[in-house]
Amino acid sequence: MKICRFMMLVFTAYALTILNAKTDSKKQEVESLDSKTTACHTEALAEVSQTLESKKDILCLHTRYDKNLDSNKYAANTKQNLDSNSAQKDTTHNMQSQRNNNMKKEETHEYPLLDKKSKDELFGTINTAEIPDAIPAPLTTKALLSVEDWRDTYFIYLYNFTPMENPRHIPNELKGQISFRVPLSRNIFKSGGILYFAFTDTFFFQVFNEKASSPVRDNDFQPEFLFTYPMNVVFWGGTLTELTTGWRHISNGEINIEHGGAADRSRGSDRWIFKARWTTKHWGVDMEAFAPVRFYPENPFIYKYLGSLEIKIFMRYNKHLADATITGLLRYFQPGKKIDSLHGGLRLSYTYKLNPYYGVYMQYFVGYGDYLYEYDKIGHRIGIGVRFVR
Repeated sequence: MKICRFMMLVFTAYALTILNAKTDSKKQEVESLDSKTTACHTEALAEVSQTLESKKDILCLHTRYDKNLDSNKYAANTKQNLDSNSAQKDTTHNMQSQRNNNMKKEETHEYPLLDKKSKDELFGTINTAEIPDAIPAPLTTKALLSVEDWRDTYFIYLYNFTPMENPRHIPNELKGQISFRVPLSRNIFKSGGILYFAFTDTFFFQVFNEKASSPVRDNDFQPEFLFTYPMNVVFWGGTLTELTTGWRHISNGEINIEHGGAADRSRGSDRWIFKARWTTKHWGVDMEAFAPVRFYPENPFIYKYLGSLEIKIFMRYNKHLADATITGLLRYFQPGKKIDSLHGGLRLSYTYKLNPYYGVYMQYFVGYGDYLYEYDKIGHRIGIGVRFVR
């Protein structure tokens, strides 16, 4: 019995020893498997990391390549644009030079009487001596519609020495004149001439006559259409610079008695004018002849007083401008009653320029025809004020 128990204990111990050995073996296998798995995971992570680094390097290479490609394209496009602009500038320069040469040839052959200043004014060119390769500027609307001074623009305080026709008028008043001309067409019919529209408004304003409500006692309107041809003919130490012809209408804006107007108030004159200007360095002469186009019954003898010729002598020296105008010449050639005594007029004026735009202005007049209404009444007056100049 004891032997059996002993044998069972030995067998149990043996079995436990075998089981422990197997358990240790399994544990070692598991530990070995865990270490292998960890090593595999580590290797896999290393491979993934290496792959990512490779892709990153490839991406960087692609980015650098794209940047280099864009830079090369930009440089190529920039160079192409510069070459294109340079070629365009060369083409434009050649066209401008050819156009300038053609214009110079045209000026030389078609307008031999025009001096350089007249050509510059006519064609709108710039000074070729100051700017190389200068070309004629295009005739824009602004150039065509540039306003020019014509018969002087001024405003003066005026005193009348002769009695006023209307007893309600006072001798001191304001005289004003606004005069300008606008070129409508330059180089008309390729003749070198300029077609102008001109307008002059001369008024006498009783601004100090408050008792009579400060009326404008007279107003003369002169619309004109003129054709001017610039010249360059030298004689007698001076130069014939321009010839002008055209139509002029003068009216005081009153309605004649036949159409309900006041008696002996309407005045009018239509004439065809011919004018020449001769100048030297500091002085010159304007000679204007005119022929009547129409006779108005309200003033049948107006041309006997105004004549057919007026002469203006002018001086320009630094800031000093002086004019002397004689009117009523050649009146014997006009139809109507015979007038024995002299009925012309003399107007003297002087301007001291304060700046390039205006100056102090003085005017003296004696004779007939200072304004249209008193063409047959003598006037004697003096005034001082301001004149606008260019």
